[in-house]
Amino acid sequence: MKKATAIEESMVLPSGPPGESDTDAPMKPSHELFGEILLGLNRPQEAAALFDVALLRMWNRPRSLLGAARAAHQRDDSVNARRFYEALVRTPGVGPDLPGLAEAKEYLKRASENP
Repeated sequence: MKKATAIEESMVLPSGPPGESDTDAPMKPSHELFGEILLGLNRPQEAAALFDVALLRMWNRPRSLLGAARAAHQRDDSVNARRFYEALVRTPGVGPDLPGLAEAKEYLKRASENP
């Protein structure tokens, strides 16, 4: 995964989300994938750094926001967990079936009840 992220970092930043055109191949950014793997291995600090890079490269990407929120939550960083979950909920064009959207709303609801 480190080699994949290095290769991706050497490439030009994407000008838009994958799949905008019928000829675009859908892809998952390597930083996002690596972050998800690290979350699964209970390494949220390392995962958070990768989600930060993913969000710099593809600003406001919903799955990167979700990963960043989960990494913050696993680190007991409620300030950033809330910030990323709020950004996910506010992302334009996000449909109700987006994985993690219900999770984000539930987290924000609990956070507002227990400030």
